[in-house]
Amino acid sequence: MIGTPHLVNDLVVYPVSPRLAYVVERDCRIELTTTPESCTCCTFRFNFRHKPGFRCRHIAALRQVLGLP
Repeated sequence: MIGTPHLVNDLVVYPVSPRLAYVVERDCRIELTTTPESCTCCTFRFNFRHKPGFRCRHIAALRQVLGLP
């Protein structure tokens, strides 16, 4: 699993460790650093303070690849 890219909808999830992945839009516009709890995307950074437990689509994709709920 680590080091193998996974396509999840329009995102490519590339796990680099058991709790860290690079998530890339399929058109390669942006590469984000994502964990099961956080992401460098602006959607997550804006919403996580206002909505406890908020998960952006990048976190959701990584969690899917890792088999987490």
